[in-house]
Amino acid sequence: MIKLKKLLTEAKKSDIKKMERMANKIVSDMNKLNKMFEKIHDVKTSNPSAYRTLKDWENVYRDADSQYGGWFEYVYDSDNVE
Repeated sequence: MIKLKKLLTEAKKSDIKKMERMANKIVSDMNKLNKMFEKIHDVKTSNPSAYRTLKDWENVYRDADSQYGGWFEYVYDSDNVE
């Protein structure tokens, strides 16, 4: 338990910022992919397979965005960054 806390407190702010930029890019790319899918496959409720796929991907996008955002908020508000 003590080693884990030590590892978390050794994180450099520059490393955390780099990770945050990567997470933001991942989320942005997921959103772009969803928009491309919607445009290419002309997603409508009359095409249930494409519609369900888009809704599933949108849920993955929202979950990733909230999970990444929540983690970085926690890290910045804690003593885990030098």
